[in-house]
Amino acid sequence: MNAVMSSSHSEPADAFAELYELAAALRRQLAAAALDPSAVHRAILEVEGALQGLARQAGGDVEAPRFASRATADAYQEIAGRSEQTVSRATVAAALVEVVRWDAIGRYAPDPEIWQRLGGVLDPDVDAQTTVFAGDIDSAGKQYLRALAYQSAGLDRLDGEAVWHAMELIDRCLPYLNMSRHPFSAAHYVADPQAGAVPRRRLEASTHRGFHFSTRTAWEYLAEIESELGGDDGDVGLESSSSPSRLLAWRQLRRLWADAAPVRRHRRHAVGGQVRIVRGVAECLRLISGSAEQELPAWNVCDVSRSSMAIVLPSPHLDVPRLGELVGVRFDDADRCQLGIVQRLRLESRGLVCGIQLVARAASAAALEDGRAPVTVLLCDSPARGESVRLMAASADVLADGLLFLKAEAAVFRLRALDLPLVGVGFAMRAYQLT
Repeated sequence: MNAVMSSSHSEPADAFAELYELAAALRRQLAAAALDPSAVHRAILEVEGALQGLARQAGGDVEAPRFASRATADAYQEIAGRSEQTVSRATVAAALVEVVRWDAIGRYAPDPEIWQRLGGVLDPDVDAQTTVFAGDIDSAGKQYLRALAYQSAGLDRLDGEAVWHAMELIDRCLPYLNMSRHPFSAAHYVADPQAGAVPRRRLEASTHRGFHFSTRTAWEYLAEIESELGGDDGDVGLESSSSPSRLLAWRQLRRLWADAAPVRRHRRHAVGGQVRIVRGVAECLRLISGSAEQELPAWNVCDVSRSSMAIVLPSPHLDVPRLGELVGVRFDDADRCQLGIVQRLRLESRGLVCGIQLVARAASAAALEDGRAPVTVLLCDSPARGESVRLMAASADVLADGLLFLKAEAAVFRLRALDLPLVGVGFAMRAYQLT
């Protein structure tokens, strides 16, 4: 089971077992000495039907759908060139894009082999200079756009239902996406289907060989959807739904598909070493006090910057952090505890890569008092009278507006709230001024 993908849905195990068996039977047909294209095509339709039935109910198990999508793509490509079957290149491309889609749902890194095969499907059109990359025309070019849209949407930053909502929005935005050989300032990705390489992000104007992916019109379309939110028409835009996950997906696409796409503020530096991480406020306090479990799995450090770090767990463990969760990080050769929020999870060949946005470089514990029983909280900043500090607790109720005092570093400070609490997965953070 993929431990990274999570969802509120669940399906009986036999549904996934049935899908896996159908895909395995399709594999066996492909491996048979006397391949029957008609039988293979019937088997493909059975797998596609079962896969469609589980499409939004994948729960934490995406391995069976991933296996099935790959079997379907292989089968379509195998029978596409046979005269007994009429399988268009658009159909083959669509099957390959389903592999890209399920890889994205499972938070897997892009598969170079799939992108190479997808580029190969486009080769005849590219050679003849008749390629049409348009989301409103049924073609292999449309499917390539869809795959590139999935890759550019930052789906490894979304969790649960938000992933599905993002994919629905992407499919609706397809008619507004396009690619061109002519470079332009708003293109954030460059693709070269003939080279068969995974499309790469482009951070500045360039004349890279290939096609330049444009999301500008789709970004404008998403703005129109925003104006329809909260209206009376239940069948337009985002259906006037207040679903947080739907809004999160919409904001993600608006942010990443804008002309000025987000970029890193600080340079990353490759470093070595290992870290141990804990999850949640209570475990972070234990890590600071030195009473955390000694048998924590070791994560390898990839790179660090002033505001973030990337770490890798070579053998992904079932108990991995969730997106948006608070984690405490301690280097093996250091005593201080750093705090961060999990921003990205991705499975790569080297292991599970976790991207963390740091909120405290040297966190400490402090006592928060309101005249009743004191509560131990996480202190993200060095306390100094007249300055502001950020406090973290397991619940926003602890970080109240009333009369509060903070005991830290042998001093007592009176607190004045500066903003509303930021509530995350299992934690709340709030800024206070020390008086």
